[in-house]
Amino acid sequence: MIKGHIIPEFSIPGGQAQVDGDLNDNCWQYNWPYFIGQNSETQMKATLCSYENSLYLAVKVFDPEMAESRDGIIFQLDTKRKGYEKPHSGIYAFHLGTNGSLKVMEGNNGSWKEIKKTNIQLAVIKNEDFYAIELALPLKIFELSEKTGVNFILKDENDAGYYYEESISSNEPEQPFTWCTAYYTKIK
Repeated sequence: MIKGHIIPEFSIPGGQAQVDGDLNDNCWQYNWPYFIGQNSETQMKATLCSYENSLYLAVKVFDPEMAESRDGIIFQLDTKRKGYEKPHSGIYAFHLGTNGSLKVMEGNNGSWKEIKKTNIQLAVIKNEDFYAIELALPLKIFELSEKTGVNFILKDENDAGYYYEESISSNEPEQPFTWCTAYYTKIK
């Protein structure tokens, strides 16, 4: 358990990833600024990069008691960084499971509605106590502004059946105005 991890404003670096779950692409060799691990031994690190028409996400999770059925992450993205108090249009939640499942939600006047998955690539690699998730989001789904909001939620269940969700420290899952700031520049 680690408390007090500060998440800086992050400039999303340029780089292209091959979505295979290996996380060995050049764009993943930079900073991994996003961290969750305040409440248990399970810890998540994540980063982003972009290239041409895609936003890429890489996640590493150390999980000594992985439960295939419910473990995973939710990646939340406020594409316009308007500072809404609740989910609204332009705000997305990508539910990524350790079993390779994907559900895409868009904010809708304070709640969420599921939308179609359009050419999203997802890869998951896991072993006994670790899993990695790699994701490519085509930017034709949404238009990113230069300043965006980012949040992650770690979903974890231990061997005893205890389930919890943990967000980045100081970020509230249903309150986009509290999410981390990330700066996007289109890279060609």
